[in-house]
Amino acid sequence: VGGYHKADGTSTGLKDRDVTVDLCDVNIYSIEDATWRKIKAKGTIPIKGSGMCMATNGNFIYTFGGLVINDTRMREFSNTLHKLDTTTMAWQELVPIKANTQNRSP
Repeated sequence: VGGYHKADGTSTGLKDRDVTVDLCDVNIYSIEDATWRKIKAKGTIPIKGSGMCMATNGNFIYTFGGLVINDTRMREFSNTLHKLDTTTMAWQELVPIKANTQNRSP
């Protein structure tokens, strides 16, 4: 499911739909037998949303940002970062630590 923006600024696909992804259910594709299976994830699951960025590194899947629906049903951008450990199927929210700038040169 998806849409895209063209170079001329117009879009196609999901422009006016409320399409969100629930990351509680993780769909896994097996290359060996060409089948899909759905697994329930646990942990601190990212907020249901759309347009998030995802990347992989080793056994981890990272998701960042996206458009979410807040408590008053208004759309807002998210800046949360989560990591899914694919060996345990557990999500974890990653919180930035404050950088120690005390010993940096100006």
